[in-house]
Amino acid sequence: MLKRTPFPVALLTLYIIAFILIPLFQDGMFMDATQYTAVAHNLSYGYGSFWHAEFSMRGVSNYDAFYEQPPLGLFMLSLFYRVLGDSMYVERFFILLCLIANLMLIRAIWRTVFRDDAQFLRFSYLPLLLYVIIPIITWTYDSFMLENLMTVWILASVLCLWKSTQSKHLIYPLLAGVCIFLATFTKGIPGLFPLGVPFLLAVMRMQNWPTAIRNTGILFGVLAIPYIVFFNMPESRHFYEMYLFDRTAYRLESLPTVQHRTYTLVRLAMELIPVAAITAIIIFINRKQATADMHRRRNAVFFLLLGIAGSLPLMLTLIQKGFYLVPAMPFFALGFAMLLTPYLIQPGVLGTQNRFVRYGRIFLITALSVVVIIRATQILKPNRDAELLSDLKTLSPYFEDEWIIYSPNAMWGNWAMQSYLMRYYCRHMNFGFRGPVVIVDTRIKLTEAIPPGYERVAADTKRYDLYIRK
Repeated sequence: MLKRTPFPVALLTLYIIAFILIPLFQDGMFMDATQYTAVAHNLSYGYGSFWHAEFSMRGVSNYDAFYEQPPLGLFMLSLFYRVLGDSMYVERFFILLCLIANLMLIRAIWRTVFRDDAQFLRFSYLPLLLYVIIPIITWTYDSFMLENLMTVWILASVLCLWKSTQSKHLIYPLLAGVCIFLATFTKGIPGLFPLGVPFLLAVMRMQNWPTAIRNTGILFGVLAIPYIVFFNMPESRHFYEMYLFDRTAYRLESLPTVQHRTYTLVRLAMELIPVAAITAIIIFINRKQATADMHRRRNAVFFLLLGIAGSLPLMLTLIQKGFYLVPAMPFFALGFAMLLTPYLIQPGVLGTQNRFVRYGRIFLITALSVVVIIRATQILKPNRDAELLSDLKTLSPYFEDEWIIYSPNAMWGNWAMQSYLMRYYCRHMNFGFRGPVVIVDTRIKLTEAIPPGYERVAADTKRYDLYIRK
């Protein structure tokens, strides 16, 4: 088996380079990410504060501060800007560290679960490979979502709770409680689902009930302490009143993102198709080679149930999005890998001496290498908002002395422009023809005429014109 490990490691490396690293280091971000980076960049320059982070002078959703997410993730990113500077690669480096941390933690969980099982230990690469081929995972790293940082804390908490089944030391549930707090401090309520791990361990007879009850109490106690402190501090209490009771409650009632609660279930099934298909095919081919036992299968069931516990509660509301599933995906990868490994241990149809398998490996490595080369040629090109980013770079010398950039009222919904102006140029955006510099989107119908006195700048732009008041 050790002779076969270079192939999966090479496959994993090439896949990550082709579908995560290269897109990650191209300019352009998902809308939520542009806001996160703008707010964190502002914090690094002292614009706003930890409990009162600010997006721009107009804010988001008419709030006086940025209440979209708890402050930990944004604050951590702001520290990277302070240390590493303003380059667009700073946030890319930050998310790359999240990827590395998540891969290391998935591997650590595998090696902890099978610490006494030499055969399974050698397959620690398998859950990593299954994890990265889940479509929403590659998209989320490319899109710079805070779910990736929350996943770090969630995986760390589960690792600690599993270690508590192997040791009586209280340090493990205490550390798990800290990690669950950090998960909620990064992305809010979705970070709570590891609280159910001790209960699930007891149900699966992996831990006795008294220990599970004790650990649950420790988790809730560790989680409660900082929030009790927060709600007794004016600044933090105001933030959470706005975040929980104004922003979150209002959206749950008035701003649904889906029409049916089953969206998450359908989306989960679609995201798991690659992993489930690979598992089913290999099990079918090698069905006579399996060496699984009930203990190993119970581990697989535990992690699959944990993935379900992190996914299906999302159906309680009509605020559902695909990337909300991201923190649960490592556990599905672990569960499917545990189901799959017994069918790979024994040499069989998938053995290294099989000609079909050898040719298949050569084809996969060659194909991924070609994809890496092709994608590498695009690394200097934006993968999103290409026209906007190009035009802002072209026009930036004309507004370098202006603190506020204006645009027509019809462009109010152009959050990408607002975010890029704040992130890359430290410029606020306001609306109406009221300032010395106005950016106009040539592809939208203006609700007001360009007033006399404004002159169009003769710049080589693709979509956006700049008008300067004479």
